[in-house]
Amino acid sequence: MKKLLLAAAITLSFSAAAIEQSCEMTLAASTPTARFIDNNDGTATDQATKLTWMRCSVGQNWDNQTKTCEGKPVTFFWQGALQAAEHARTNEANKLYHFAGKDNWRVPNIKELVSIREQRCVYPAMNQVIFPNVDAIAQAEGGYAYLWSSTPVIADQGIMYLDITAGGVLASSSVVDYARGVLLVADPK
Repeated sequence: MKKLLLAAAITLSFSAAAIEQSCEMTLAASTPTARFIDNNDGTATDQATKLTWMRCSVGQNWDNQTKTCEGKPVTFFWQGALQAAEHARTNEANKLYHFAGKDNWRVPNIKELVSIREQRCVYPAMNQVIFPNVDAIAQAEGGYAYLWSSTPVIADQGIMYLDITAGGVLASSSVVDYARGVLLVADPK
C-alpha cells in the first residue's frame, strides 16, 4: 500500500507535458538492469520470465553502437498492432521480419507488459537502460505513452493496455478508440 500511495504522489506531482523520468530511489527497482541479458541485437531477455523483448517500439530503429532507439514509434489501433506482429513473423519485406533471428514475435499479454514496468518510476515507468527512448511514444501521443497488450476485456469488448507514463493498467472500451504503441515480445524456444 505504501508503494501504491508513493507512486500516486509521484504521478500527481508532474504535469503530462513534463516528460522527464522521476524515480523514488528509496524503493528497490522492480526491473533492475541486471535482470536482463542484452543480446546485442536490439533485444533483451528477461531472466525472470525468459521472454525476449524488442528494446524499441515498433517504428523505431535500434542503434547497437549507441545502445538506443532512434526515430519515432508508430502507433496503431489494436488490429494494426496485431498485424505488425504478424508481419514481423511472416512478411519478408517487413524490416522486423525475423528480427534478431526470432520468428515468433507477438503482442504481449497484459501480465507480460506489467512484468517489465518499473514500479518506482514515472515518466516513463520503464527501465530506460533496457528500453531506451521508450518515452518517444509520448511525443506521438500528446504527452502520454501507452502500449497495447493482447489481453481482451470481454465485458466491454475492449483491450487492456499499459500506461507507461505513470505505470497504470487500463482498459479501452473499444479496439478503435485510440492508437497506441507496440513493444513486441518473443517466447523462448
